[in-house]
Amino acid sequence: MLDSELLYLSHELTDTEIIIQVQSNQNHATCPYCGTNSTKIHSQYEREFHDLSIRGLQTKICLHNKKFFCINPACLNIANE
Repeated sequence: MLDSELLYLSHELTDTEIIIQVQSNQNHATCPYCGTNSTKIHSQYEREFHDLSIRGLQTKICLHNKKFFCINPACLNIANE
């Protein structure tokens, strides 16, 4: 079962691990400072983490994610500058 906010991209099996590629399907984010919704992408990045083993193989999740700019000119968010 996959989180509804993630999109399965692919997986790869090696001798020692299962590597699962997923991507966030979010097309907006809410600024934690002012609460404004934004669709303006700042950057994209990949984060890797390990999950419980599957059939004795290590499980690595590769998450492709996005950062968003706040579009509210009155926002006090430092990243908005």
